Amino acid sequence: MTIGVVDSLLKGNGGGLLGALGQAASPWLLLAFLGGAFAGERRLAIGALTGLEATFLALVGFYFVNSFVVDFGPHAWPTDLRLAAVSGKRFFALSVLSGPFFGAFGAWWRRRLSMVPVIIVALLFVLEALVRVVAARNFIQYVDQAAAIEVLLAVPWTALAVRKTKALRRDASPASER
Repeated sequence: MTIGVVDSLLKGNGGGLLGALGQAASPWLLLAFLGGAFAGERRLAIGALTGLEATFLALVGFYFVNSFVVDFGPHAWPTDLRLAAVSGKRFFALSVLSGPFFGAFGAWWRRRLSMVPVIIVALLFVLEALVRVVAARNFIQYVDQAAAIEVLLAVPWTALAVRKTKALRRDASPASER
């Protein structure tokens, strides 16, 4: 939930570079992946449920804060909350697919300790940045900066994830049991 709250606070009313970054999907997919990785070492279904839960709770937090941050007009707060939630119905619907998929993917990574998921998640940041540059309609004046930040986020993710994967492999090896 914290990720959604912070994202909403940073994005604010949706203008400028922070508004452009607030449109990024990769961090939300990474959230589900990490949820699945932490919870679903033994079962993909647990990872999938945790990925869904992480994504859904972050969206609830995001739209709850949006009900305070975004100007929906002269309404009472319950109406603003309803308008905020309705404005995100597409993302709630997508989270039903992306949350379990990336949660299970995270659980699969944790079980297999393969570098493939690490690279795929890093590539999501890079590919989203490329799509953003090619198909920019909104925030056109910030698209290059937002895309560069997304690509730069892929670098520490990859370094951290590769390091963690190697450490987990080392800890799981039979030689470490001696």
